[in-house]
Amino acid sequence: MKWLFSFLLVLSIFSSGLAQSTPPIAAPNTTADAIADQTVRDWQAGKFKPAELDIKTLEQSKDPIEVLQKQFKALSQQVRFTPTPKDVRISFNLRRVIKEDAARVYSYPITSDDLGDEILTVTLLPIKGLNSASWVATSVQIGTTTNLIPDFVKTPWGGWLFAAISALLLWVSVAKTPFREVLEQNWQMIKTYKVVYIATSLGLFGLFALGTMIGLAEPRITKMISEFLGTVLSANGIAELTQTNVASAAFGITWNNMRSGIFLTSYVPGSFFAVPAYLIAFIQYPFYGLALAPVGTLPLAAWLLHLPTIIIELGAYIYIVASSGVMLLRIIRKTSFATAFLDYTRCLPFAIVFLVLAAWYEAIEIMYLIPLVIK
Repeated sequence: MKWLFSFLLVLSIFSSGLAQSTPPIAAPNTTADAIADQTVRDWQAGKFKPAELDIKTLEQSKDPIEVLQKQFKALSQQVRFTPTPKDVRISFNLRRVIKEDAARVYSYPITSDDLGDEILTVTLLPIKGLNSASWVATSVQIGTTTNLIPDFVKTPWGGWLFAAISALLLWVSVAKTPFREVLEQNWQMIKTYKVVYIATSLGLFGLFALGTMIGLAEPRITKMISEFLGTVLSANGIAELTQTNVASAAFGITWNNMRSGIFLTSYVPGSFFAVPAYLIAFIQYPFYGLALAPVGTLPLAAWLLHLPTIIIELGAYIYIVASSGVMLLRIIRKTSFATAFLDYTRCLPFAIVFLVLAAWYEAIEIMYLIPLVIK
């Protein structure tokens, strides 16, 4: 999702220096080059090899949640640290810095009998609030690192561009423009089909609340899921942007939310007569509530700070899902598919306006407010 993954990732950096399977934070004044080299040596020695999944132990354990925690940590380790090939040889003298901004990414030429010639990439992040020379390795990957945020979002002018887009979006939303007419049509649709929108909102927010209550009752599950999700999405680029400025971070958050939250899990599934969107939402929302329950690394104060983001962004996604339900209802009532689908597509601007507003708040929250309550 979106805000959930990026928030959990950044929160894990503030609260515990990433998940427990992460290499230890370097001592102050240790150079990033030395940390990268040592991380590669540890990787070559197989120190990041995760434990094997033991189904028999899981079945026989009196505390299966504890076993699951261990296996989630092992899986997280494997996601971030590629298993070491046999007889791998590394050219430390040909180390290069291929990215040097908020994060630092190194490349090392490697060769092995199984893979042949390849490139090993090591990603380091500075630990905010500590000595500027303190770094932690977040991944060791064979090949290029996966990044869900495009490079142009991270450029120096990316933040200025997003600020200009946000200002323009605000103006066309309040002035008498065709864009505002679309927003007014959206509002009229909400009033006309308020039963669908209210029922969908109550149902999905209710599932989110159910997940939160389960997380409060069993905080070990919450900790396990939040750490795993933060790990899996650690390469999405949001953490880097939160080391720069609010506008750039808000740009990255908006991009990620629109890509995964609006299009991939809401709008596109909803285009297939609503049913897939509702099915995905019924699975997602209790899971999100569980992962964001105010326990463990997410204390109540931080959860309250993040609550406006949860409400606004979840509300935007729920609005898209409910709009797909309205589309299906109208088609059943003999509205032409073309007309119903066009009106469904017009729901996007309404949701995007709220996503942009929420992204600005979330960027401020992650960069300035959360550190005040998580020491």
